[in-house]
Order: sequence, then structure tokens, then C-alpha cells
Amino acid sequence: MGNNIKSQDIGYQIGAQSDRTTAASTFIDFAPNADAVGLTSVTDIVEYDTDHFDPGVKYTDLASRNRSALPYATPLYPTIVGTLFNAVFIRNAAGDLDYHEIRRWWRSAIGGSEDKGELFRGCIFDSVNLSIARSDTNQPIVFDAQVMVNAKRRLLTGETSPTPDLSKQPAYGSAGVLIDFVSDDTVDSLGGDDAVVRAVSFSFSNQVSLDGVEDNLADPPLHRSWLTHVCGNPKLDVTVTCRISDDNYLRLDEWTTVPKGKLRLAFTHPKGASVTSVSTLSSGSTGNQTLLVAATAGFVVGDTVVIKSTQGFAISKIVSLVTDTSITVGGYDPRVTLNGGTAELTIRSMCAGLVVDAMDFKSRSSTKRAGAFQTIDLTYTATLKAGASFPLEILATDVANSRL
Repeated sequence: MGNNIKSQDIGYQIGAQSDRTTAASTFIDFAPNADAVGLTSVTDIVEYDTDHFDPGVKYTDLASRNRSALPYATPLYPTIVGTLFNAVFIRNAAGDLDYHEIRRWWRSAIGGSEDKGELFRGCIFDSVNLSIARSDTNQPIVFDAQVMVNAKRRLLTGETSPTPDLSKQPAYGSAGVLIDFVSDDTVDSLGGDDAVVRAVSFSFSNQVSLDGVEDNLADPPLHRSWLTHVCGNPKLDVTVTCRISDDNYLRLDEWTTVPKGKLRLAFTHPKGASVTSVSTLSSGSTGNQTLLVAATAGFVVGDTVVIKSTQGFAISKIVSLVTDTSITVGGYDPRVTLNGGTAELTIRSMCAGLVVDAMDFKSRSSTKRAGAFQTIDLTYTATLKAGASFPLEILATDVANSRL
């Protein structure tokens, strides 16, 4: 008999796969919440209802394998934010989600000839919940997802155990999230961080269906597992908790045409570099725009940046830079014009963003106490509209640990 695995002698990695069955070639280490990666192999049994001279069940068989969504929850570290956002929010050219491999390693060996862990291949991220609560304390942003596994396999004794390279810094926190909320786009517009917003609950689903089943006697982990996945129309539900500072919040439910809301979330990290500029960033274009700066240390091409002034904030990505001279951003509409000549801009690196340009108002709660203030919950939904490509836009890139 081998040694017992200690309660915390466990580690996790994730890597993108080229297809459902091929192993990932590179991995990122991450530290999930305790017992929050509930991946396993789920089997469903069929019992035959037959007449066979005797009472009871005569025949049972494996009906299918891995048809259930399983939990996956981890703090949103800078080193993994791009991987996770892409896994759930981005569909490839075929309209499918990319597959990922998740590895669970035992740090202490069970025994010399025993397995070193488990791997879960062909994983797709069907849905995710994100919650931002502005309270008296900073809380980590948790990426709380549901994952569908295609095959569970063993990490055999001959496998080389990784040297952990976990994020050197904590996750994005609630204190660093900028929230720009428009309750009704006929009376308000996007701008800056909305201090009256005290919480946002963000629930997204790809509404995935699994299809296909076949015998695979040569490879038991794939025996009667699913063969393909089909994404449905993506759906987003958002609840925004606001201090009651505007009577428009109280009248939203009196509509004759559905009010349309907007939401932007910008995740900033204390470790991100910061530099100022007096250039102007214009909204309404996804083209490249150059911001003159005195220093570029801490910024790299591909970085997601938040650009902020007293006029509001914008989220974009760096497409090029000239050392200690300029940073060029592009590919995304900033949504807000920021005139650096009027109010100096501050550019922050190592950020991430989520943007919802149109969401339908559904309902409001009654007013309620929250500390010294009265608040109200406003609930919206966003689905794939005819002619649109997706109900939200993401901006996120994994941050190399060497930058942290």
C-alpha cells in the first residue's frame, strides 16, 4: 500500500488543445479555490426493463459517459485571465469552443508504482459566473465556471511532475474593478467608473449541447463519451446593485418599450505599470490610435490596457510601441473619448475587460438597506441578436509570470 496523499498536496495546470483528443503541449499552473475543481468521469447506467422469468433487473449497461457539467472555480489570476476568458467567451471559426486539458497532480507520491495524478482532456467551458462586490474589504474575483469533460485519464508514474510556476501575484480584486453602468441608454451614456454601483452579478452561458456516442474498446476513457459539442445562442444575465441616487432606477419598470442598458467592467491590478499622456483617444473607431508617453517600461505589445481620466475610462490593447516615446492601441472601440489636453490620461497595463453594449431590462427589486444607504437590484438579459456576432466583447491577455 502506498502513502496517503496529504490534504493540500495537490496542484493544477491548464492548457489549450488543438482538438478534442490531442494532448495540450503547454500548460499554465494555477491555484484554484479549495475543492472547487470537481472534475471526474461521470457515467450513466441503463437498466433493461425485460420479462425474464424472474423479478428484478436482468441486464445493465453503460448508457453514456461525461454528459454532466462539473464545477471549476479559481481566483482570476493575471497569468490565466486570457486563457479563461477565451475558453468561455470566444468561439472559433467553426462556431465551436476550443478544447482544454486540465491536469491534477499529486505532490506527494502515493507509491513508487502508483499514478501521479489525473488529467481531464477535451474540456469545454460552457458557462461562468462572475461577481463583483464593492464592500469594506477587497475580495478576489472568482472565475466560477461549469466544465464538460470528454475523457478522464491517469497521469502515470512515468510522467515528469512539473515544477510549479504559480502566479507570483494575487488575483484581480474587487477594489480594482472599474464599473461603467448605463441603466437606460435613452437617458444616460457610457463614461467613467460609476460609484453608486455596489455590486454586479454576471452569469453567462454558451448553452452547449453534447452529441454522439460510440463504442471505443481500444480507449476506455472515450468509450461511449460524447463525440462533439454544439453551442447554442449565448445568453447573459446581469444583476446590478445600485445605491438609489437617481429616480430613473425606480421608474425603469414603467416602460412601454424595453429599456436598453450597457455595462463595462475593467479589471486593473496593483502590479500593472502606469504612465501618463496628454494625447487624445477618440471613441467610435477600432483603428489604431497613438498615445505619446515619456516611458514604456512595464508595457508590452498585446497587453490589455485601461486608459483613464476624469472624463471616464477606455479599454483597449497595445498593437505597437516605441520605447519611451509612444503606445499605440487599436482593434477595439474605446466607447469614450478622452482628451488628454483637457484632463491628463493615465494608462495602466496588465488589465482585462468585459463590454456589453446592449442588454434588455427585465426587472427591479424592492428597495433595501445596505449599510447606511438604500439600494436596488436591476436585472438585465442579453442574448444573441439577429445580425450580431456575440452579445459581449472581451479584452484579456495572459500576463507572463516574469512580469509579475
